[in-house]
Amino acid sequence: MRSLQCLVVVLILSTWMNPARAQEQPRLALNVQFGHTANVTSVARSRDGKHVLTGSADQSVILWDAATGRPLRTYRLEQSILRVAFSGDDKRFVATTDGLYLHLFETDTGKLLHKLREPGISGYDGSQRVHAVFTPDGKHLATAGPSVAVLWEVATGKLVRKCDHGDSVAACVAVSSDGKHILVGGMGKAVLLEIETGKISRTFDVGSNVVGVALSHDGNWAATASQGNNAIILFNVASGKQLQRFNGIQSVAVTRDGQRVLAATFDRTATLWDSFNGKKLQTFQGHTQAVLDVALSPDGKHAY
Repeated sequence: MRSLQCLVVVLILSTWMNPARAQEQPRLALNVQFGHTANVTSVARSRDGKHVLTGSADQSVILWDAATGRPLRTYRLEQSILRVAFSGDDKRFVATTDGLYLHLFETDTGKLLHKLREPGISGYDGSQRVHAVFTPDGKHLATAGPSVAVLWEVATGKLVRKCDHGDSVAACVAVSSDGKHILVGGMGKAVLLEIETGKISRTFDVGSNVVGVALSHDGNWAATASQGNNAIILFNVASGKQLQRFNGIQSVAVTRDGQRVLAATFDRTATLWDSFNGKKLQTFQGHTQAVLDVALSPDGKHAY
């Protein structure tokens, strides 16, 4: 019997995310894909829409054909996968693993370009994590681990800059669309850092451990997902004030136009919210276990 944990991802095709059609009944198609042998911990979609990347606790990363759902390549690593992400030009992707390691791959060839480790760690106890995302120009990789966020040069694998975010736990990281800021989520708060100077420009008080962060494309607001208070919170970046609050935990993604927020939850669903009025737009069902990560296509028409 095939284990239910082999479920990789439910691809939800939504034709209704256009605001002009928000009142229409959504038409959904689910494409269930199998391939991993343990929980899927992270998912990412390439900017050109051709590929989907998944990471799993089975220590593997799978590159999928988004159109057919077929696996194209499987990468076997030595630790459980925490997060996966594509570069802006889709030519590279990163997988972070237990042990604070970063694995940088070339997408077309599958070649491992760099294996890096988050610096400044002493007394590693196995509970610390590192998360990574590319800057929009694809030239740098921003990572967040215990106490520090790091900027790496993709071409050489060299460390460019370290920024102290002051938290012993860093559960997630996001980069602004202009490449000037890093948002790091940790214990009870999220911190916005200036990449150029390494200084903290804003702290958002969440009140519970942050497990997911995102920034709107225009940089005007930040979104956090937190477990203890079971909430997605939107903050005004300039003032630090709370704008909206939605039920949802574990992961959060924002459409490019900033009008929709997608949240992953432990109740085996993903929920889409209107970021301006806080209304629930749609609940996506189909998973047999908790949804640990979500992603949106660049055009906002597909959710993963």
